[in-house]
Amino acid sequence: MIFSPDGHCRPFDASAEGTWAGNGLGCVVLRRLRDALLSGDPIISVILSSAVNNDGNRKVGYTALPSQGNRRSSKRR
Repeated sequence: MIFSPDGHCRPFDASAEGTWAGNGLGCVVLRRLRDALLSGDPIISVILSSAVNNDGNRKVGYTALPSQGNRRSSKRR
């Protein structure tokens, strides 16, 4: 069985055993740079560019890794 028998998984511990269900949430709030600067908000990161692509019928399914064309649509800086 994948679940911990006693309900405690103790990650990173020598007595770690199994897993346990959990919940989590993440949120990213985006604002235009100009507006953030005018408001005095802390600038943590700036998005320089973005891209969107669709592999269409050239992929096995939505869980499959993207094709070369999809990889080329994004550049690392």
